[in-house]
Amino acid sequence: VGEAGHGLVALKDIKVGYLIVRDTAGSAIPGNETGEEIVRQLKRIRTSQKEQSRKDGFHELYDESMEDASRDSKIHFKVPRIAKFCDEISIFFNNDIETDDCFRCLLLYLSLLNHSCDPNSFWTGTVNNPRQMELRAAKNIKEGEEVT
Repeated sequence: VGEAGHGLVALKDIKVGYLIVRDTAGSAIPGNETGEEIVRQLKRIRTSQKEQSRKDGFHELYDESMEDASRDSKIHFKVPRIAKFCDEISIFFNNDIETDDCFRCLLLYLSLLNHSCDPNSFWTGTVNNPRQMELRAAKNIKEGEEVT
C-alpha cells in the first residue's frame, strides 16, 4: 500500500467488531531463545510468505559489531554469528508479537499490517490458543480502505 509496506486492504465494507482474520503463529519462539532457533523456524515458512524487513537496524548492529570486534576480542567471535542470521533475525523482530505466555510469534497476516496512530482495527489473543490472534474492526472500514 503506497510506500508504507505490503498492507491489508478491505475487499468489502467491514462493520465495527467484525472478525477480519484469525491468524495462528507460523513461528513461535520462547522469549529466551537464540537467533539460530528463529532462523530454523523461519526456514519452515515458504519464502513468498515472509514479510521483507523494512528496517536496517540489524544490519547497523552488524556494522557496529564489526567495528567493536576490531577493538575487543570478546566480541570478535560473536560477529560471524550475527552476520549469518542478520536478515532472518531482522524479519522476525520487525514483525513479531509477544503473546501472554511469553512467546515471540510471527503471525503472517498480522505482519502485513502497517502502523497507524489512528488504527481502524485491533488484535487480541484467543481464549483457547495463546498463539492465535484475532484481528477485528475497531470502526467501520470502507471497501478499498487500508486496514491498519
